[in-house]
Amino acid sequence: MAFLLLCWYRVPSSPHIGSGQGVIRMLEFSSAMASGHNQPFQYWGALVDDFFVPKKGCMRMTLTKDDAEVKPFEIFTPTLPRFFFSSFVSGVTSIHITLNAVRESCPAPGEGIIECANASFTYTFDTGYVVVLSGPLRAHIYLVPNPAPQSTDGPSPQPQLGQGQPGPGHTLKFNFIEFTSKRVSKTIDPNAVKGPRMQTQGLSWSDGESPMGMVNGMMGGDTPINSFVNGHDSTGTGASSSPTMVGSSTGATMGGNQERERGWWIEKAFLPAEPVNAFGIPESTMRVLEVCFSN
Repeated sequence: MAFLLLCWYRVPSSPHIGSGQGVIRMLEFSSAMASGHNQPFQYWGALVDDFFVPKKGCMRMTLTKDDAEVKPFEIFTPTLPRFFFSSFVSGVTSIHITLNAVRESCPAPGEGIIECANASFTYTFDTGYVVVLSGPLRAHIYLVPNPAPQSTDGPSPQPQLGQGQPGPGHTLKFNFIEFTSKRVSKTIDPNAVKGPRMQTQGLSWSDGESPMGMVNGMMGGDTPINSFVNGHDSTGTGASSSPTMVGSSTGATMGGNQERERGWWIEKAFLPAEPVNAFGIPESTMRVLEVCFSN
């Protein structure tokens, strides 16, 4: 009888898992990571305590390099705060999880399985880079009883419903989150690309001709693009501040001339260094993973 009562307490019949509660919890986890910019190390310790099963909760990440080299890692709760913190001190301002065509099931009372064939972790950096790791995701979630409130002289406070608590006195926590990175894509904010710019439209040049030479020629012989600042000729040559437009801007090809649609010429452009390694994560985060893996 005591065993039955214990099971009833730990795995309540209501509310159930498997109807979207686990997915909502995953989105709450994503929102918490998105708010991690400039947060102290203690923030990540509290986050791990809130979202993962104590002691045995973990993240399993498999990173892929050029579809050839694969590195699997398993990070348990004692190391997870440092794992997250190392990414944010490397210039990450937010991490978002996106779930496409996600499914949730309930294999047993008080447990849930989240499966997504096309999930993504999006890392936004303060340098303007956005790095997206895409691949399948699988997670196992438990309905865990909240710790008993400390005894006081007055009546015991009633449990409060909040995020991650589908019922009084219980919280949904991840036993594991398993993610396999199959693809890495990197983009950069155009404003992060530095250098003198000139807007062009309908500019054409012949095959084999240097586009930069064509633009400089239209602007007055040897006058470089960067001599034009805010539409004015800073060299005093009196050259036109915009190149002659040839033809239309439809992108058609006629007589060996190639027309380019409207865009920007950037001479001596400067791009910030890529913030991730070939596996798609910051180098300091990789160091943390390698230390965990070696132990």
